[in-house]
Amino acid sequence: MAISDPDIIVESKKYIEQMRAKQQVAFAAKLPIILQDPAIPQISKKFALRYSLKLDGIDKEYIKILVPESYEELDANQKVTLLDNNNKE
Repeated sequence: MAISDPDIIVESKKYIEQMRAKQQVAFAAKLPIILQDPAIPQISKKFALRYSLKLDGIDKEYIKILVPESYEELDANQKVTLLDNNNKE
């Protein structure tokens, strides 16, 4: 697996806060539609809710408590960890 360098962008703190606020407002307007649509899978709804909480500045640990991972997510994360550990050896 290739390792790539992350893109690093330097912006002013004020600009970043303005962009985050804009994203927060835009996503908050769409969130109820996402959560109420029966055609959207439950996992996508959980992701949307987690993203909304992240935009609101909620700590990752609280997000995990408020929107816990499903069994399938826990299983997938465990498998990824095992694969990562096998590739490092």
